[in-house]
Amino acid sequence: MSNDLGVTSTGGKSYPVLEAKDYDAVVHGIVSLGRHPVEYQGTKKEPQVFLRIIVELPEVVREDGTTATTGKKIKVTNSVDKGNFAKFLTALGEKVTEANIESYFSNNAQKCLLGKAVVVTVEQWESDTGTAASIKEFTKLDPRLPKPQAKRETFFFNPLSPDLKVFKENLTFRTKQEVMSALNANQFPAELHQAWKEAQAENEQKKTNNQQTETSTAAPEYYNGDEPPFDVESFG
Repeated sequence: MSNDLGVTSTGGKSYPVLEAKDYDAVVHGIVSLGRHPVEYQGTKKEPQVFLRIIVELPEVVREDGTTATTGKKIKVTNSVDKGNFAKFLTALGEKVTEANIESYFSNNAQKCLLGKAVVVTVEQWESDTGTAASIKEFTKLDPRLPKPQAKRETFFFNPLSPDLKVFKENLTFRTKQEVMSALNANQFPAELHQAWKEAQAENEQKKTNNQQTETSTAAPEYYNGDEPPFDVESFG
């Protein structure tokens, strides 16, 4: 089973950084990250719910035969003109009005967006561990062109009614951390908190194993799809 970035959850694999260009993509996974703090130009704003959108890039086939994936974290607001959620819906060909945007706010409503085609612009940036890549923006696929065909099974995760199998097998440790650091994490079911404790213990064991085998300098699990330092919660 592969996690949200196409990395096996037990192997700690890393893959070449994606080239900076446009890709035809398919919405592979949607993860509700819960409610998080928002700050704009040094001023704290009302906390907002965030989603992590993961897309599959069917045209990018890696050496192990799997297709590449990458992702972007976006804030969920009903802003028609400025919101990244509205831009994401527009790129998918969805109707974008304030009322229609709000129809996706209910639990699990975003599931219908899975498997839809979209174009993603990938940018590269320098992290502490080297060059990384992430989605800069979503745009609409030219309807005259053939739609990309997904090769991966889609998934959806909502921490208020969690599928523990998805949490354990489809999410990277970084994404799990984003979910469990939510301001409303106390509303998440006890079984999810227990699964998070187990994930933390597993991650610590991996760190220990890496140190013992002198592979602690290996590329991070979240190599394609991590956010650049300037892509903070204030945007989106």
